[in-house]
Amino acid sequence: MKNEKRGGDEIRSEILEFLKEGPSSIKKISEKINSNWSTTSNYLTELKKDGKVSELISSGNLKIFRRNDDPVFYGIPLKKEIRVKTLSLLLDIIKRWK
Repeated sequence: MKNEKRGGDEIRSEILEFLKEGPSSIKKISEKINSNWSTTSNYLTELKKDGKVSELISSGNLKIFRRNDDPVFYGIPLKKEIRVKTLSLLLDIIKRWK
């Protein structure tokens, strides 16, 4: 089987899909999507310009990114498990409020 090169759209999609799990570093993202650090960083820069991701932390080579459509509470990014429980609780409160 040939090792086919992935296109930019596919890589950007994989990055966004992985970031659904919560904020992550370039290193972790590149490992998860099986791409090198430089390529991942370049696509994250594009996604940032497109308004799809943002940097939470930028310190030297350490950069942590999150999806812009990822809910955060008071600016605090939450892990997937906590986010699901919190959103479930909020939806229940909204139902009862009505």
